[in-house]
Amino acid sequence: MNIGDARKIVQSLSSQEKSEATEVPASLQKYLDDIRDLHNLMKPKAAGGLGIDLEISALARDDQPLTKQDREGICNQAYRTAVIAQATEAWFAKKYPDKKIAKALGAWAVEMGRVAGQLRIAAGSESDSEVRKDASNLRATCVACHRFFVNGIMPPPPKNKKKS
Repeated sequence: MNIGDARKIVQSLSSQEKSEATEVPASLQKYLDDIRDLHNLMKPKAAGGLGIDLEISALARDDQPLTKQDREGICNQAYRTAVIAQATEAWFAKKYPDKKIAKALGAWAVEMGRVAGQLRIAAGSESDSEVRKDASNLRATCVACHRFFVNGIMPPPPKNKKKS
């Protein structure tokens, strides 16, 4: 596994490529053996990631007006997150040994992708508050799943809130 290659592939993903991330790009299929490599791309740039987690977390709590450049960056990071979520869902379905846990955490991967899609849509709107709300919801999907892997606490099923 070459994390540098995976980083380049995900970094090259642009929100202009598709309206939705519906399947794992063929170039990322080989990284499904160990999903941690793709999730490491969420880490800060200084740690070899793409800074996705920090940007989304900061966005959720910041109250400064968003610029056009901010919105374009958010769109790309949300798209990359949706692709990673799709890969995570596939990994849980195909690779995780405990099928009960895989089903539960796979639902959170689906939710992560759904909320990332909402964030992309919100980034194209004029509503900073929608962007911040969706960024906060996206962050919550990460926290729910990580509680299991870090603390062994199974999260409740996602609520699958629909956009009004």
